[in-house]
Amino acid sequence: MPVQKVSFGSLIAKKGTFMAYVYLSLAFQIAITAFVATYLRQHQSIFKEVHKYFLLWFVLSLSLIMILSLVQLPTPIKFIVLCMFSFVMGLNSIAASKLVSEQLIKAVIVATFCLFVVMTLLGFGLASLGINLGFLSYIMLCALIGLLVAFVAMWFIPVPKKLYKAVLVIGITLFSIYIAYDTNVILQKEYSGDFISATVSIYLDILNIFTEMIAFNQN
Repeated sequence: MPVQKVSFGSLIAKKGTFMAYVYLSLAFQIAITAFVATYLRQHQSIFKEVHKYFLLWFVLSLSLIMILSLVQLPTPIKFIVLCMFSFVMGLNSIAASKLVSEQLIKAVIVATFCLFVVMTLLGFGLASLGINLGFLSYIMLCALIGLLVAFVAMWFIPVPKKLYKAVLVIGITLFSIYIAYDTNVILQKEYSGDFISATVSIYLDILNIFTEMIAFNQN
């Protein structure tokens, strides 16, 4: 739904400080995840022990993200919970396994970063033109649910390699769009200083793109 058009400069002046907090927080959370994954990658005996409890970390990550999404917490506490979530994501990171080559990880980091920059600029650009992508909320949610159902189904039911890769491409595309969508919505929504909620959205987008890109190139 179109809203009043604002200049790019006005948008930055209005939301610049808030977005700076979001991106600083985002960088910190990615650093936590990367540090944990790198440590496990360098200590494969520990990684193997940690990986035995994959389902535990998965349930814990879901619990933490639900707390972040549904529970009203003071910003400092919310930040700590997000750090815990980022730590758990490092434990479950696909990049922690030595089965994934360093060359592939580096290539995917570059590709993910490029996608992030392009889609972030798209989100900023649309917001500066007065275009609010909030009207896509239900469409994006339905697409996300459909993708999750597909991944769960493929977890239990063997599918042809081409179909698996096709679903991964859809996932990469969807989460790339989500970066533009989330950025656009964040710029035009009043968060009352709650930069953590905004950080969570973009962090998950980036993490999913990175993971699915590695899975696509590994299979």
